Amino acid sequence: MNIKKLAIFLALLVLSWGVPGLASAEMIDDIALGSEKGKVVATIKLAGPVQYLRHFPRKQGQLLEIYYNILADTGTRDKWQDYETHKSPPSNLIPGFTVTTRDQNTQPKLVVQFVRPVEFTVRGGKNNRSIVIFIQPEKFPGGLPELPEIAPEDLDAGKVPATASQAAALMTRGRDALLFFDYAAAVQAFDDLSRLPPNRHTQESQEWLGVAHEGANQPEQARAAYQLYLKKYSSGADVNRVKERLARLPATGPAQITVAPGMAAKAAPVTAAAPELVMTPPPAAAQTGSATKMIPPSKAAEVTPLPPAPALPSGQIEEASKQAGALMAKGQEALQANDYGAAIESFNKLLLLPPNSYTQDAQEWIGVARERAGQKFKAKLEYESYLKTYTGGEGVARVKERLSRLSGAQPERLAAKPENAREKTGTQTVKYGSLSMYYYHGASRTDTTTVVGGVPTPSSLTLVDQSLLLTSVNLGLRSRSEEYDNRLAFQDTYSKNFIAGQASQNKLNAAYFDFKNKVRHYSGRIGRQSPVSGGILGRFDGATVGYSFLPKWHANVVGGRLADFSTGSKPSFYGASLDMGTFNESWGGSLYLINQQIDGISDRRAMGADMRYFDASRNIFVTLDYDTSFSVVNTALLQGTLHGENGTSYNFLLDHRKTPSISTRNALNGAATASINTLLQAGWTVAGLKELAKSRTATANLAQAGMSRQIKENWMLGSDIKVSNVTGMPSSGTNPLLEGVLAATPGTGTEWALTAQLIGSNLFSNGDVSVFSASANTSQLLKGQSLLVSNHSVLREKWMLDASLRLYRQNDNLGGEQTITTPTLKVSYQAKDRLSLEAEGGFEITGTTPANAPYSKTTRKFFSLGMRGDF
Repeated sequence: MNIKKLAIFLALLVLSWGVPGLASAEMIDDIALGSEKGKVVATIKLAGPVQYLRHFPRKQGQLLEIYYNILADTGTRDKWQDYETHKSPPSNLIPGFTVTTRDQNTQPKLVVQFVRPVEFTVRGGKNNRSIVIFIQPEKFPGGLPELPEIAPEDLDAGKVPATASQAAALMTRGRDALLFFDYAAAVQAFDDLSRLPPNRHTQESQEWLGVAHEGANQPEQARAAYQLYLKKYSSGADVNRVKERLARLPATGPAQITVAPGMAAKAAPVTAAAPELVMTPPPAAAQTGSATKMIPPSKAAEVTPLPPAPALPSGQIEEASKQAGALMAKGQEALQANDYGAAIESFNKLLLLPPNSYTQDAQEWIGVARERAGQKFKAKLEYESYLKTYTGGEGVARVKERLSRLSGAQPERLAAKPENAREKTGTQTVKYGSLSMYYYHGASRTDTTTVVGGVPTPSSLTLVDQSLLLTSVNLGLRSRSEEYDNRLAFQDTYSKNFIAGQASQNKLNAAYFDFKNKVRHYSGRIGRQSPVSGGILGRFDGATVGYSFLPKWHANVVGGRLADFSTGSKPSFYGASLDMGTFNESWGGSLYLINQQIDGISDRRAMGADMRYFDASRNIFVTLDYDTSFSVVNTALLQGTLHGENGTSYNFLLDHRKTPSISTRNALNGAATASINTLLQAGWTVAGLKELAKSRTATANLAQAGMSRQIKENWMLGSDIKVSNVTGMPSSGTNPLLEGVLAATPGTGTEWALTAQLIGSNLFSNGDVSVFSASANTSQLLKGQSLLVSNHSVLREKWMLDASLRLYRQNDNLGGEQTITTPTLKVSYQAKDRLSLEAEGGFEITGTTPANAPYSKTTRKFFSLGMRGDF
């Protein structure tokens, strides 16, 4: 990594530590790209814990909306903001996308806008501070069907016939090869499977053989595989899928091969794989006069004799043998003319025919053709395929000799793969970032009528409550090699306030250097960062260092200082954690110890654990945090998502926690000072401060259950029910000028909330997304109902429109009533590929009728203008 850039970054980092109170209110911490089983994995890392609820559309689209709940993480004392936008890191496998936060105070969601439509699945991350999108690479524009599941018992050769065991093993091998873009190995596995006696995997392997050829950029071989599938099988949903794949292939060239009905096609075990392998060409074949001698690749002076041309067989494969003989002659002529591309094409076509007396020789000659063309690695694979298939004949000795000369051949360069693919081209550096500027303006007018001496007297109050320019910078620099994976990240927001008496603020969101050694298995991060686990309750300035001492065991140590948005003393901490897993591809977790101090005394001392279980249909997360200095459970949480059939999913949450998170610092809640040290100097003891902190800490309990169901192709129905309560707090404090005097606070009692969502697309225009949401809540103090209607539409190629209307009404237990009406309209224009312009406007009308006071009406008008540039 460039030393100058690192020095500049560290200087900015040191300066940021010297500025007090500059914490972040942004929710999105980072977007990282990786790969898992052939799909690109986009992990949206968040600054605090959330619960994933649902997403729409379910499988594919250009616009994706992800709905979630913000959990009461009492360690995060900042308010998350709307319209925070982050751009994805660059990738050549998927189109770029942006992630924007919306409706954080009503129905929180992330709006993911892709450059082009993609196929995806969404689920909660491996911790409750992330959401993961699995994106199908654009290599497969039509998408792959779901991978067939192989029952574990089928792999036990002692319980099933040998054929079933071999078929299951070959299906697993081919499936894994496809997911890791190893198309040659996939073709080999599915071809071998097709040669077995009929079994439960025979039909699907024929389709997957075509898919593997498609991935290898071999449309003619794929066409032959699909055509043979349709000749063998005529009904079922899979047939329609194969027909779609066949129709999507490019038109056939002049030379077409006819596959005899009822006979298994011989697929070329290794074909032109994608990504393309770049090889160093060998010396050209020696020539004498006008005649070109057929010279083996390793011996310029020795001529390898041609395999003898066999006599044409008779019977049912007579037609195939005629085609094979012609293709063999054509391929040999192309070799004599040094036209290796034509030779490879001819031998490939021959190998697609049913097995015949030319098949074995063609498998050898395609290896020779690839070797002459400089494709040594592919030639090596062709020869290996030959020796796996044939064990007798004079060609075996020849092929073994050829293979021995190529045993060291390796691909010199691989085309780009997902971000965590290991490259052979040394260090690679990627730079990316964005700059945005938005101006926000808001003005309110409150009209009230008071009665004085029996005479109604109207009055009005007008004021500008918002006028600020918000500038955000997001910079990223990533440097990767076979050994290292390092990254610099910087996110900062500056709010210039134009209202007199209100200060401007800079909020540093992230500024860290992330390093990872993939060979020696250590990693770390230094700077302002958000925690992943380990009992740290908020964004902090510090360092994390870890070491993988076993393949699935990772030890970490951490130290730093909290950087929340509160004023006064900031706690410092140190801790250790142990990450475990993933075991059985499903579960893992971590154990941690944390010690936190403030102004020289203990603030928090805790031990805890995070455990997770995740697979294709379930995602369950458990957290337990126990404070040993206060002897209380700080957090106990169980959350999960279960995916059923027919597009149905369920979510649940059980959450018990202290609010705010238990710590000595809670004694400052309501105090006239922001320093624990001031209270200590005034005579407070450590034990007294802990008791004061306990009395100013409540307990919150929440239970939630929800479901989502795809009711039609373009419609989804979701519903959630919540039950919660917050305990009361006793009166505390005696000195209003020091620790403050707080009156007793009653508990909320049991609160109920029910929400129903109907989400649809293509309602008003092609590709639009509409949301209809209704909710009702009730408690001891009030009852409320709300209705939200919103629509996102693409007006033209570069124009987008967002419109929403929110209606809210509540009645309190004293007889008062309040209504709120909020319509908004937002227009976005993509001026250039990397530049977008936005304008939003709306108003909010609040009518308040207290039980024993006159009616008042407040009308607030607001608008924003801004731009965003990506680089």
